Amino acid sequence: MPSDKLYFDPNGLYILLTDMGAPDQFHWGFYLAESEDHGRVYHLINNKDTNYGWEYDSHWTDGVPKSKALLLAHKIAVMDPGLHKPMGALLEAVSADLPVTCRVWLKRALHDLDDAGFIALTSPRQWVTSSARWRGRLLTTSYVTVGLSNPAPGVRLRV
Repeated sequence: MPSDKLYFDPNGLYILLTDMGAPDQFHWGFYLAESEDHGRVYHLINNKDTNYGWEYDSHWTDGVPKSKALLLAHKIAVMDPGLHKPMGALLEAVSADLPVTCRVWLKRALHDLDDAGFIALTSPRQWVTSSARWRGRLLTTSYVTVGLSNPAPGVRLRV
């Protein structure tokens, strides 16, 4: 019997799109893979534990690769292990000012990661909105400049 489990590249930074179980309701977040099946989720949540206000959350998990609700995992970078902690600090500082949703926060975070040099987005940022309409499970990649301490000018990697 084939497995539905997805495998993630170690140190890969992914954008996740998760089905919330209701029509046209999705959840957006980041996933930094530590190994093929373990990593850290970074996202904005609102539930009974947050009194339904939006709050930043980050936690280790081994559930993402096995999640049946996962619709999309889009790898945007391979992060040097030395950048994991500073990137996490940057994501924690991303504005959650209203009006906000998990998707709005993720778009703000992409801009902040790009501005800080962790990634350099080279494809249109509009794919975030259009991907919400996609209904299947998918693991995809895009082109970025990897955030290194001293990247060589013009070095771009396909991730």
